[in-house]
Amino acid sequence: MKFFRDGTIGFLILLILTGCNGKTSGKVTEEVLEQDMTCVEAALSEGKEVRDTDLDNVYNCGDTDDDNDGISDADEIATGTDPLVPDLSDTDTDHDGLTNAEESDETSATITDENGNGISDVGEALDRDEDNVSDSEEVVNGTDPLNPDTDNDGKSDGAEGVMDSDGDGKIDSIESAISDSDDDGVPDELDAANDDPDNDSDGDGLGNADETIHGTDPLKADTDKDGGGG
Repeated sequence: MKFFRDGTIGFLILLILTGCNGKTSGKVTEEVLEQDMTCVEAALSEGKEVRDTDLDNVYNCGDTDDDNDGISDADEIATGTDPLVPDLSDTDTDHDGLTNAEESDETSATITDENGNGISDVGEALDRDEDNVSDSEEVVNGTDPLNPDTDNDGKSDGAEGVMDSDGDGKIDSIESAISDSDDDGVPDELDAANDDPDNDSDGDGLGNADETIHGTDPLKADTDKDGGGG
């Protein structure tokens, strides 16, 4: 039953009496009378249907769990389930051993996100490689969710995190601390230009490759620049 714009008090009272769901409530409860009508008015002004799906005397537009299944509307929308159809099967979307209802804060208007990564806990994927970085975070980071050490340098993705030691825009988890792509004596994780052997990692005016040839440390500035000291 759709209701459209009408600014009169009488029409809003009619909505209260009918419970905004087409069923006459018989009386106006204190709960309903005390409810903030701002969201109802906004919905009416946009020609939207105004309902109370779970008949809890809170209109959907102001209810964080429209179907009263213990999973917030925000979490349901984020994971692709219907916030107007109760989940009666104890679904565990992310297969982590906790049901959606157990992972969701049904009183929140925003997604439940304990680790603050922007992904709803209800749908956050498992950490299949057990490197302390969830599968969904690994996808964002560009690491392999099935390999605990994506760059195979002996340090797990979890240990390396999202640090970028050489400041080249690639996190350490995907740049090896062992491999040296351009053979300039500096491992990729510490080399801002993995394909340029003339890159000067220590900023002393001597290229990495030249320092390696002369036996100096390409990661330690040669202050006398004679190629003979480190």
